[in-house]
Amino acid sequence: MPTETWTSASQPLPKRDVWQAMARGLRCRCPNCGEGKVFRAFLKVADNCSVCGQDFSGHRADDLPAYLVIVIVGHIIVPIALWIETDYAPSIALQLSVYLPVTLIMSLVLLQPVKGAVVGLQWAFRMHGFDESRPADVEEDAATLILVDRSGSVPKVLVGKRHDKVIFMPGKFVFPGGRVDATDNKIPVAAEIPKGLEKKLIGGSPKIAPARARALAVAAIREACEETGLCLGRKVARMNGAAAKLTGEWKPFAEAGLLPDPSGLFLIARAITPPGRVRRFDTRFFTADASSIAHRVEGVVHADAELVELVWVELGSLSLADLHQMTKMVLRELDKRLALGPLSHAAEVPFFHFYGGKMQRDVI
Repeated sequence: MPTETWTSASQPLPKRDVWQAMARGLRCRCPNCGEGKVFRAFLKVADNCSVCGQDFSGHRADDLPAYLVIVIVGHIIVPIALWIETDYAPSIALQLSVYLPVTLIMSLVLLQPVKGAVVGLQWAFRMHGFDESRPADVEEDAATLILVDRSGSVPKVLVGKRHDKVIFMPGKFVFPGGRVDATDNKIPVAAEIPKGLEKKLIGGSPKIAPARARALAVAAIREACEETGLCLGRKVARMNGAAAKLTGEWKPFAEAGLLPDPSGLFLIARAITPPGRVRRFDTRFFTADASSIAHRVEGVVHADAELVELVWVELGSLSLADLHQMTKMVLRELDKRLALGPLSHAAEVPFFHFYGGKMQRDVI
């Protein structure tokens, strides 16, 4: 049988209108249909378009929008400042009182539409995850956090109900989670992850570096805060400039005087999406005790948000019967671990993946 080699030219795809896609992105609209919203928060790109279903999770805007805004604002403010200084020479105090707030306001106003344009550009050129012709067997690192309340006789876990109009699992109960961001490893923390947790995270195959292990734990905390408003952190005596790094999705931590604290996380399982799926993830399932919640952001969960309701549900409850099959397997592992007493990093961690067309359960 002849061997078929995948190339990006194997299946020619129609060209997309780059300028139209970028213009739609500037309006913070879907580059595909021009109607749905690109963002679900100020700089948080939605998982998909609520109108046409276009998947946005493949974007890799990262820090490019911020750099572009710096260039744009700089090319506007600097010439004006030089002209005014040359012709009128106002006092330094007057100039600073005008230039600083104007620069800040312009940057904030431009940041979201510029990021939308970058997403539109990547979509139009089928860059990164927007390339439908790419091999479907490349998985992305992701993290999920299962919060547990053990104050009663039966442990309870926190689940969120997804909006009925979202494309992925509408109306279903899910745990907060998502892919690792490029900046997660750079976020200052109140305490580093325990060595025992790091050892578990770098185990299995493919292996990862300790820095990636840290990023996975931090991503779990970020996603939980973004989707539920619950922040796992710790107040520190001195932030020592750390607050300046807690921007965007991390702003609630800075406002509450907290640093994210991954030291209380435990790894329950690792699972890789089966081959053949459009999006594949190498997900680490973490758990943390409800006592780790240090701050709650009001208004994150509401009727029009991604999660419309948060519920504490007893393990084994019928309410959890409708969860994804893999998630139910992870909960069974969590139930076993909790039944043995206090959680320990030395416990065996199941690693679910597919080999030879069958699901394998290895142990880390």
